[in-house]
Parts: sequence; C-alpha cells; structure tokens
Amino acid sequence: TARAGSVGQLVQPGSAPAPLMVANLQTLWMVASVPESELASYKLGQPVIVKVAAYPDAEFGGKITYIADMADPTSHRFVVRADVANAKRLLKPQMLANFNITLGKPTDSVAVPINAVTREGDGSMSVWVTQEGVRFKRRKVRTGLTQDGMVQIIDGVTPGEKIARDKALFLSNLYLTNIN
Repeated sequence: TARAGSVGQLVQPGSAPAPLMVANLQTLWMVASVPESELASYKLGQPVIVKVAAYPDAEFGGKITYIADMADPTSHRFVVRADVANAKRLLKPQMLANFNITLGKPTDSVAVPINAVTREGDGSMSVWVTQEGVRFKRRKVRTGLTQDGMVQIIDGVTPGEKIARDKALFLSNLYLTNIN
C-alpha cells in the first residue's frame, strides 16, 4: 500500500520508515465511535451494513469483531470495529463511512419528522397536535430512536393523529409570546 524505499537503499531491521507496507484489502476494518450510553446495545458478531460516499448505491456487509474496553476520555465514546468484506476492492483505507448496525428486530411505532418535535425548558419533548389544522395544542411526548430524519414517539401520540410536521419550534415560540 506504500513504498518508502528505493532501489539500492540499505535497510536495517526496525528502521523507520519501513521500505514497503503490504496489506490485504480483501477485508477492511471499519471503525465507528459510539456513545457511552449505547454501548450495551453492541455485541460481537452483530451484522453491519456500511455505506461510503464514493459508492452511494452500494452496501458493504460485515460484522462487529471488536468493542473497546475503555472509552475515549474526552468524548466518552467507544471504538467499535467491524470486519467488512471488500472482494471488489472498492473500499479504500481512510474512507469515511456510515454504519447501519442492527441492534434488534424491527418494531412498528409512531414516528414523526425531527422538525415536529420541540425540546421544552424542563428537558421534556413535545409536539403540536391539531384536529382541523387551524388550532394546535401542545402535547408532551416520550421519544425513542432517531433515524432518517424521523423520531420515534414511544408515548403521547397515537397513529393517525394530525400534528404540525414542520416549524414546531415556531409554534412554541409563538405560544410563549402570546402567554407573556
């Protein structure tokens, strides 16, 4: 993968830089930095799907082969490494990648766009519910996972209810202005 030597150069064992670097690129390590709060969800052998910007329509499969024993003291994140098959040698070392790691079986639940949820001053989350699309009422919700621009609503909204899908923060600010 790299050449630092030249023809006729004297090379001693242990001298830096090594004259040649050789690597097997059939399987690459892809490294993710995961939050401390999610560490319990990751297990060795879990399937991983990796996508890179260079090949937006391609998915590369692999599995988790290493979970760090210690967090980074600054970010409180753990290294999770996956071995990813690279038979066609499309992946290159040092590429940035997005991971999709399956943590459990899919579940059906209510989800709303990220812009529909507002964080209140006390840390709780809320959405604006309407029946006719003219008058809105704030409702506290309990949120779950966030994925692909959507937020899972665990409690507080039922399927089929109408909500303000966008500009919920604007509604919150307008509501606070009218109260004061």
